[in-house]
Amino acid sequence: MNYNIIKKEIKDKVFKNLYLFYGDEPFLIQVIIDSIKKNILSNPINGMNYFSSNSKIDIDWLFNCITTIPMIGKTKMIVCKDSGLFVGNNITNEVQKLLNNINEDTYLVFHESKIDKKNSHFKQLNEEAAAYVINSRSSQEIKSYIMSKFKKANKKISANNLFLFMEYSGRKLLDIDKDIEKILLYMDDKIEVKKDMILKLCQGSGEVKIYELTNSLFEKNNEQAIKKLRELLAEKIPVQVILSALHNSYMELLKVRNALDHKKEISIKRNNRPIHEYALKKLVQHARNYSILQIKAMILHIADSDVAIKFGKIKDIVALELLVILLTTKH
Repeated sequence: MNYNIIKKEIKDKVFKNLYLFYGDEPFLIQVIIDSIKKNILSNPINGMNYFSSNSKIDIDWLFNCITTIPMIGKTKMIVCKDSGLFVGNNITNEVQKLLNNINEDTYLVFHESKIDKKNSHFKQLNEEAAAYVINSRSSQEIKSYIMSKFKKANKKISANNLFLFMEYSGRKLLDIDKDIEKILLYMDDKIEVKKDMILKLCQGSGEVKIYELTNSLFEKNNEQAIKKLRELLAEKIPVQVILSALHNSYMELLKVRNALDHKKEISIKRNNRPIHEYALKKLVQHARNYSILQIKAMILHIADSDVAIKFGKIKDIVALELLVILLTTKH
């Protein structure tokens, strides 16, 4: 079961007494849970008809919540976050009985950051069509979400700036929402979202800052590349993560250059999803400035730095700074 299914069920007012939500989009999961709560509880009051837990579940607490009648209204809702019931062998007959005997007036919701698909509780909920995986939205869905947010606020954003916003804000809806809120506050009575607003207010995750670093390297902008590298290090991004990201970025550049040379369709995926059009366009622009041999030589430089660090031949931060100098040297 996925987001589109639960979205339709909520729209059609079809609710279940037992839910399990998991996936890499916790913000969207919370939106779904809040929507269910709004629909089934007319006046939610903690400890009366609404109960929540944010850590490993206490079975006695869960038993009391499920078996007692609602103190207010005709329904009650219990939300358990990271209960631990769906990982490993946390299987008990007591829990199994609870899950099998939920009253019609009770709605039990599990929000788990980790699940084990071999776990018996997970298998049970999955077989009952009560388990929903909520993952990051597609680029088109994210684009529509951002546009609708700005449109509701009576603001306009151009296609280029929309792609720029998506690149800087990332794929997580929580980060996107925060960045939209910051821009709207900054805009005041202005109508159009400008490039400088995005660059100034969308701080970006570590992933975005790595993108900014590689972009500076591709442009051979030494000063900017060193600045971005130091920002990453200040945020405690591990050296090996940075090196791995650089290697992947230059491999993408090589793939694009190869496609251009052989007049093939260009397709780049990250985490099994096509990259944003804006990012692909930038990658193509950069690839045109390099030959296959030049890109391969840079990939070898990154590999050499990695080996030198692992064998203790040079300190990791020094190696990174020397690598940046090497990659930004114009030949």
